[in-house]
Amino acid sequence: TPKENTNLNITPFTYIITDENGNEFASAGTVDSDIKVYATWEIDGTDTLKELIERTKAGVEEIIITDDIVIDQPIYISYKTNIYSDGDYTLKRDPGYKGDFFVVGEDKSGFLAAITNKGAELNLGNGQGILTIDGNRDNTTVTVNGALVFASDSATVNIYDGVRLVNNEKLENSRIFEHQ
Repeated sequence: TPKENTNLNITPFTYIITDENGNEFASAGTVDSDIKVYATWEIDGTDTLKELIERTKAGVEEIIITDDIVIDQPIYISYKTNIYSDGDYTLKRDPGYKGDFFVVGEDKSGFLAAITNKGAELNLGNGQGILTIDGNRDNTTVTVNGALVFASDSATVNIYDGVRLVNNEKLENSRIFEHQ
């Protein structure tokens, strides 16, 4: 029977147990001889800002974007995190949000990941789809002072094919902390 993992402290996934022929394994009854069973795992998609923030905060390594998401607060990356898309989806700035999208290598208090031995790394792309990160320049109602990606001294950011960074305009050369 398919099982959905709802614990966000580990990689969100769905799995199914089958026999060697791909038939669903019936776990009812008594097993009285050696058998082989197989587990098929699929990483669950991320389609809300709440899920995206919870999964990055918990250190989930593989995050698949499966819907458009409006960003109205920073997403802190303190671990190795791969974010990609399985379709054509957009992470778009809320018109009233002026801060950073991804803050790599710092937590919401400004502590560096290197100090806590976490090794922050953000990898964007390398999935099957196109992931657009849209600063929404033409529709913002505030003066934007945040970057699409902010990386601290100790952080690593890799952007691969299939990722578009578009429509960002940072009008002030200052940085603010916007706490979650």
